[in-house]
Amino acid sequence: MIKRATTLVTVLYVLQAPCAFASGLTWQQLGSRDQMLLAPLAHDWPRLSAEHQERFAAIARHADSLSPAQRQRLHDNLKHWSMLSEAEQARARRNWRLISSLPPEQRKKVLERLKTPVR
Repeated sequence: MIKRATTLVTVLYVLQAPCAFASGLTWQQLGSRDQMLLAPLAHDWPRLSAEHQERFAAIARHADSLSPAQRQRLHDNLKHWSMLSEAEQARARRNWRLISSLPPEQRKKVLERLKTPVR
């Protein structure tokens, strides 16, 4: 649960990062490795904004530096993300923006609480 929360927080962070590209990517423009990792998003890919396509592509590029276990966790979290409704995704992004705006010490405490398993 802790690792899933950490990976989900990483995904949310990347989704909030500024995007350097203005145009989107077609699914075919992604490499086969990227397509494998982003497979949970394949169905929704054409409906994603160009900005979100680029951000997910950046996540896939970053995945090459992860261990196989970390890549699998990322894939699982992307699958979970893709199953969220648009409203739930918007709420997650809004919550991440709130967390990001906190002072560093307070942000650290909030993130540690999020990593604590619910009993």
